[in-house]
Formats: sequence, C-alpha cells, structure tokens
Amino acid sequence: MENRMAALIMAVIVGFTIAWTPYAIVSFISSFIDPTIISPWGATVPAIFAKSSICFNPIIYIITNSQFRKKLPCWREKISSASVTRISSTRNKLLVVKQEKKKSSAEFQLIAPI
Repeated sequence: MENRMAALIMAVIVGFTIAWTPYAIVSFISSFIDPTIISPWGATVPAIFAKSSICFNPIIYIITNSQFRKKLPCWREKISSASVTRISSTRNKLLVVKQEKKKSSAEFQLIAPI
C-alpha cells in the first residue's frame, strides 16, 4: 500500500514538473534575457500545456488506483468478468471470499477463515 502511494505521489510530481517546466523556461527567457526571442506561438503553447496539467492528475489517479478504476462504468465490465478476490467481515470473523462470475449469477465460495 505504501509503495503504491509513493508511486502515485511520484507520478503526480513528475507530471507537474513535465507540464510546467517548458512554461517556466519560456517565462524565464522572456523576463530576464530577451522577450523578443520568444514568438507569440512559442509562448502560447507552453502556457496552454502547463495550464492543462490540471487534466493530468485524474488520469494519473485512474491509472494508479485500482479502487477508482472499479467505480468507473467503462472499466466495470472488464473487471466484473474477471475473478475477484475480496475479504468479507461477518460477526467479528474475517472470511476470504472468491467470487466467480457466471452468466446468470455470481457464486461465492468460502476459501479459508482468517
């Protein structure tokens, strides 16, 4: 769990850095070196890319978080057709339950009490 969280945080940091670095370089050049070096097109593209970074975080979350992917309707069908293992708690007893997908209904099979 901690490794997944660390990977998620690293992905967000790398995505932010990739998105905002071109804009920072162009702004630095325009402010401190010579503003005429950068064309209007050359200033607009990095600005749009940097400000579109707000769209990258949800994509990163979708890719790295399996619970979030399960809630999405477009991926629910792919996940539900596969065999899913989960932990169920009943009256202070934890049971490992395996769900097998059948055409008409799902059967739950007790594997082992914990």
